[in-house]
Amino acid sequence: MKKVFCFFLCLIVYSSLLFSFDVYLSPIFEYRNLRLGEYVVLQNVYTESGDKWVLSQLEWQGEYVFDAGLSTEFVFKNISVLGKVVFGLPFKAGFMTDEDFFPETNSEGKIRLGNYIYSKSTIYLDHFYDLSLNLFWTPFNSNNNNDGGFKLGTSLQWKVLQFTSKNGTQYEYDETSTLVLERFLPGKGISYEQNVLLWWFDFSFSFPSTTFLDTNVHLSYSSFWYGEGSDRHYLRDEDFLDMVKGHAALKFCLEFLLKIKEQDLGFQFSYLIMPIETGASAWKPARDKYYTLLTTSLGGISARDFTASLFYQFHFEL
Repeated sequence: MKKVFCFFLCLIVYSSLLFSFDVYLSPIFEYRNLRLGEYVVLQNVYTESGDKWVLSQLEWQGEYVFDAGLSTEFVFKNISVLGKVVFGLPFKAGFMTDEDFFPETNSEGKIRLGNYIYSKSTIYLDHFYDLSLNLFWTPFNSNNNNDGGFKLGTSLQWKVLQFTSKNGTQYEYDETSTLVLERFLPGKGISYEQNVLLWWFDFSFSFPSTTFLDTNVHLSYSSFWYGEGSDRHYLRDEDFLDMVKGHAALKFCLEFLLKIKEQDLGFQFSYLIMPIETGASAWKPARDKYYTLLTTSLGGISARDFTASLFYQFHFEL
């Protein structure tokens, strides 16, 4: 690891001797309000509806997620490289709802909803990492930074997030939606980790600058992402693993830079949406090492993430 760090440090110093480029360094603090979706979907498709039945749906509502980190950008002529890493602060984050559906087949072969179980628990953030690497190209580079313009680019983003639910209450209903059982679930309920790698195509537009303000709009589309969702059910002592390939995700970002002497105070608001996608699912007892692939059900993943960021941007010329 030290050799790799020294290599990149030497590369930066060597490049600065041959070329002049700008470096932007920004400490970051962020607030997030996000929702992770975890699903178990019946693999069979029924001819009546043409839809796949959702057997289980968990919504992890992270209403109070805070993280901090650092971003670094290198700009040489009309090419820029931006790296960003943030780490979550473990904290009481929000709540989780768990819905389990039990479809039944009547004498005529029609599918109907049978019993229904609903539970709600408090959740805590165990860990969170968000790393991204962006490459931007400015097609029409202007000598006047106040003219505005646009950039095209591509980026990779890796997000890892885990919540644990505790002290839940479970409600069981029969097929007539009548409550038949209510019970308290003490201690740990479920731990869920969502691990996602996204490949983005980026478009960035800058409005003409004023004396005190820069405004930037970023739009990103991911035609491919890969995600894994793994959870442990402590009360049942079981582990599940979902492996999903997604084909669409969107991200919108609005950024404001307030000029303070030679530096910038930045505010950024972004929204990311990953619609539900399904893939293979596997199961194992918690004590076992290897998973068994499930043949009758699929696993599903979705995510929505609103982020408000505050950062202070230092500018260096090398």
